[in-house]
Amino acid sequence: AEDTREEQEKLKKRYANLQDELATGKKISKDLKQQIGDFRRQIEQLKNFKPDVIARELKAVETSLNDVKREMQSFMASSAKKIMNLADRTVVSSLVKESMTKLTDCRVQVKEIIRTCLSENLGLHVGIGISPGHSPAGASPLAREDSKQSSATASVSGRSTPE
Repeated sequence: AEDTREEQEKLKKRYANLQDELATGKKISKDLKQQIGDFRRQIEQLKNFKPDVIARELKAVETSLNDVKREMQSFMASSAKKIMNLADRTVVSSLVKESMTKLTDCRVQVKEIIRTCLSENLGLHVGIGISPGHSPAGASPLAREDSKQSSATASVSGRSTPE
């Protein structure tokens, strides 16, 4: 009788433990279902994320920056020379060069964002050549092009015309 009573107590404790484990398992199951639902919603949101559209827009921004820079270079090459007052020409030239430097920095930053965030194929798809092993600190063709343009512009401000 005593053995039966001990076994019943053990079984009751075991049953209580199993009920606790079942309740814990149900809670974990509920939490996992919630996480799965969250993941499904996130996946749906990612379906709307279109990297090629973003890349094309960034490329359009880069192109616009390049157009503005060309206009500024044209101004420096022609109109800035017509400013007769040397002090005024120096101020204008300095402001234009500073603005061109900032434009160049923006262009490079946009290019680097595109290069960093896109796969090589997607980059080629939107018109950005991504060279393997490209390092942002390295001298890219874009940086060399901007350097040449800045050098050409710098020579304009150094010229003097009679006042």
